[in-house]
Amino acid sequence: MLGLVASQQSRLVAAGLRRGSFILPVINNAWVFATIAAARRLECAVLLVPNGAEKLMELCEIEGTVSCIANIDANDGQIKVVGECKDPAWTKDFRGGGCGVFTSGSTSFPKLVAYDWHACDLQAEATSRQCFSKARGHSLRFIAASNVGHAYNLNGAMAALHSNATLCLPSNSKELIECISNTVEDSIIIFSTPRMYQSLLEEASVTGIECSGSVIYAFSAGCNLPDHINRRVSELLGVARVKQNYGSSETGNIALEDMNNDILVPWSDLEIEPVNQGILLPEEGLGEICIKNSSWISKGYIKQGVLQPHAQFYRTGDAGKLIGNSLESVQRIRDPLIVQRDGMRLIVQPYEFENAFLKVNDVENVVAIQGDRNTLLVAVSCDSKKTLKPVPGILQPDSVIRMDTLPTSPAGKILYSHIHRHFLQVKG
Repeated sequence: MLGLVASQQSRLVAAGLRRGSFILPVINNAWVFATIAAARRLECAVLLVPNGAEKLMELCEIEGTVSCIANIDANDGQIKVVGECKDPAWTKDFRGGGCGVFTSGSTSFPKLVAYDWHACDLQAEATSRQCFSKARGHSLRFIAASNVGHAYNLNGAMAALHSNATLCLPSNSKELIECISNTVEDSIIIFSTPRMYQSLLEEASVTGIECSGSVIYAFSAGCNLPDHINRRVSELLGVARVKQNYGSSETGNIALEDMNNDILVPWSDLEIEPVNQGILLPEEGLGEICIKNSSWISKGYIKQGVLQPHAQFYRTGDAGKLIGNSLESVQRIRDPLIVQRDGMRLIVQPYEFENAFLKVNDVENVVAIQGDRNTLLVAVSCDSKKTLKPVPGILQPDSVIRMDTLPTSPAGKILYSHIHRHFLQVKG
């Protein structure tokens, strides 16, 4: 990999991109990641966009005010530059360069998050120290099984360089099976997402999988894998369970389940703060998980070409509690719903309604969202012919839609904005 990085460094310089600003369409490919690592060496400012994400490409030009695109040939690493290359205003805040990554857009439109390269280095070093160094044996293979343009796997891939681990970048579940099967290393660490693990199960049911005998450690980013999926993946890979890797696009990795037990251990300056007035926490949550604004996390959001820094504490939007050195009960905090019933306006916590609904209905998932004019909208993942029972009491939905599966990000986060748009389309 280091040879590829050196080659891409020379090509970036030849293309006039030394310390420059450009958009990099990202796929899981050795040449593409080598270009990211080379951009770090040259202190470039690069916006990472999953290849083919046209809407995100448009946001790069609107929010990042960058129109210079460096396309990488996946076969030989050749770089083709398209568009005018100029440095926008936000790059002045990044003297040593940096990168921009996108959030999932689970609650609104995706946001462009800016990291300086120093923060990326700190996170890679922590991942190497807290995770990679604890794997058994003397040799290690790291599999970045989701797009390396996301903060989660960018961190892991950079840690692999730091640890001199073998780096594998599968772009689909078939390639993931090949990465797991064809290995000579003592240990394998997998960073993946719920969507890729689900795809792995589907592919393995057709082709099978032969684990090589290496010790495997599997982690899932974003949401925890549902128990029934976790059990199937764990049995397939020969692990006790798939562990959680906790963080966000804004913070990078901030907690990881310990390699040898099930404790979710925080890595950075983490505090549990009271939630905003009017918000009722999910059960067992003691407050909102907040991260001190330090050199560890992103610098802020890029909006219309300008960096908007984070506050002193970055609020993750997740509920949790700290017990000793363990972070527990991680769940998304959501705004209360206001619904009109019998001439009264009632404040309803969405997770309380959803829990009540799941107690009387055997369905895969349910989401309650705010509708117009104080209405309650409910999306249910179930068969279209299934009879749904009402929730006890006066709180019945004003509208219900059934979906085969609820829309989620690759990290398994429910895309509430997509569900709301689906209701609008049905209404229209």
